[in-house]
Amino acid sequence: MSKAVDDRNIGPQPELTAETVREWLLANPDFLDRNIDLLIARDAGNAEAIPGVVDLRHRILEGLRRSLERQKVREREILLAAEDRARTAARTQDAVLLVLRQNSLNALAQRVASQFPVLFSTTAASLIVEGEPESGHGDLMALQADAIDKLIRRGEEVRLGRATENDRGVLGDRFSLVESLAAIRLATRRGRYLLVLGSSAADGFTADQGTDLLDFLGSVLEVAIDRWPRHRR
Repeated sequence: MSKAVDDRNIGPQPELTAETVREWLLANPDFLDRNIDLLIARDAGNAEAIPGVVDLRHRILEGLRRSLERQKVREREILLAAEDRARTAARTQDAVLLVLRQNSLNALAQRVASQFPVLFSTTAASLIVEGEPESGHGDLMALQADAIDKLIRRGEEVRLGRATENDRGVLGDRFSLVESLAAIRLATRRGRYLLVLGSSAADGFTADQGTDLLDFLGSVLEVAIDRWPRHRR
């Protein structure tokens, strides 16, 4: 088995000759396997027309080239998705620390409204309590009883997708700037709450996105809200 070689470390040598290249390739036979584009470039123009013979080499090489390009695209997509997930996880951790540092429900609602859009690169964020309008205080928005079930279907904890006219009440004066949103149902001993994040991008929140980090953030908010007595806002 040949010794693994880092292609990036291969550079021009002071006494590079055809013989030294040949010896190096013999010592590292997997190099061309890992750099098939070199073979494609070499052989693409070497087809010779022979009467009565159909030469398929060019088509085979072209197929290999396209397959290689598709593989590279998939690898880039996987890498970008992994990087995006890592960024989201880091932002969620920062949001959790922010939540845990608050000492009242009103302070939490204020930080959600002012800091969550910065952390998650969104246009708006709201913490909402379900009940009579007077139950709201400061940055804590209030909805009428049973309003949350009209925004998220019963049995669902998270809703992702396009913003609709029904969402105007949870986004306030920033509704016109929001194209998509994430709504997370919060069930606490103090009552029913809702966290809403609104994005100006239509694909900011889509139904096919994972919800595990949002579920985790919602659980942390539930614990934080239950820490404070009911009379503290």
